[in-house]
Amino acid sequence: MTNKSKRNIKIHVLDEPTKTTILQRIVPEFSERQATLIVYNTVARLLSGDLHHTVSIEDIWKDLFFFPADWPVLGIGTTNFLHRNGEMMPDGTTHQLHFWWADPQTAPQSHVIDLAEKPNAADKKTTSPIKGLVEFPFLALSVCDPRTAIIDTISDVANLHQWLEEKLTDLDMTVAGIQIKANCGNVTTTDAHYIPEDGLDLSGGYSGDDFFYKADHRGGKWIMNGIYTNDASLIPFITLPDHPVHLHGYQQDHVSGGHIVNADIISAQVSFYPMKDVILKIHDI
Repeated sequence: MTNKSKRNIKIHVLDEPTKTTILQRIVPEFSERQATLIVYNTVARLLSGDLHHTVSIEDIWKDLFFFPADWPVLGIGTTNFLHRNGEMMPDGTTHQLHFWWADPQTAPQSHVIDLAEKPNAADKKTTSPIKGLVEFPFLALSVCDPRTAIIDTISDVANLHQWLEEKLTDLDMTVAGIQIKANCGNVTTTDAHYIPEDGLDLSGGYSGDDFFYKADHRGGKWIMNGIYTNDASLIPFITLPDHPVHLHGYQQDHVSGGHIVNADIISAQVSFYPMKDVILKIHDI
C-alpha cells in the first residue's frame, strides 16, 4: 500500500458533504481556506547548504488534506539525494498530486518520473528504490483557488521570464502561482546534481559543471510550474535576488525537465493564481 492509497482511503471513507461538515466542526478554519503558498525550508537555506531539514511526501499529504480536493497545486523544489538532487515540479490537485522529478543521473536528457508512484520491486532501474526514501530540503507549493484564476493566451514571446514579470506587475500580484502549457521554440534548463554542505554562490546564475547540468532543447510541448513574488522579504524563501519568477518545467512526454533558465514561446496558455496566505514550515529544528 502506497502513501497515496492510504491517504485516499482516509479521504474517501466519507462522502464529500459529511467530510466537509465534520472538518468544519473540528477545524473551523477549513471553511475559510484561502489560496496558500506553503514553503518547506527556503531557497536561501538550501543554498547555504541546509540539506537536513527535510519534508516527506507523507508530511505534504497531511498539509494538503484540509484544502478542497479539486484545488490545483503547482510547485518547485529539489530532493536530498546526494550528487543527484535534481529538480522538482509537482503539479495536480490537493488530493491527486504528481511529484514530478527530473533525474540528473540521466542527463543530458534529465528523465522525468513521479516520485509519488509506488516503487516497482521488479524494476532494476536506480529510480525504483529511491522512491521510498525521497525527502525534500526545499519545496514550495502554491495551493490555488481555481475561482481566482486569471488565464491568458500568448504567442511569439521571445523571453518568457520577462513577459511574466511585466504581466504580473500589471496584474498587481504580490505572490502568485503560475502554470504555462506551451509550444516552445528553444528552452534552456539546468538540473542540480550536487549541492555541497558549505553552500552554493549563485550570484552569477545557475552555472558550474560541478553543480549543474545544462541542456538546450529545440521545440516541443512543455508544462512549466512557477512561483512569483515581488515582496523583498519573501524572495529569499522561493528564489534568488532580482529573479522574481522561479520556474521549473518538463516536456509533456516526460523525456526531460528541469529549472527553466530561458524559454521562447510559440504559443501558450498561462494561468495565474494569486496567493492570499504564505506558510513557512521548517521541520526538525
